[in-house]
Amino acid sequence: MAIVIYAAWSNSVSLPDVLLWGVIGIVTQILVYVVLEYIFTPKTNLAKKVEEGNLAVGFSLFAVSIIVGLIVAGSMSY
Repeated sequence: MAIVIYAAWSNSVSLPDVLLWGVIGIVTQILVYVVLEYIFTPKTNLAKKVEEGNLAVGFSLFAVSIIVGLIVAGSMSY
């Protein structure tokens, strides 16, 4: 989420603009996680797998979060 917040801060012209783009970026990342959790892997609890120490699931979630953050950040530039 830091990538999204940084992009919102650096590409905005006012505080309301920062807040709007920051909220849009964070909601987008949360929606992607929900889609992964409930649509792509409906029978697997990803958070539980990470707590159990499954590094593959943890790394996959990390990679998806970075990718989505970069896409959203790139979308915010004028």
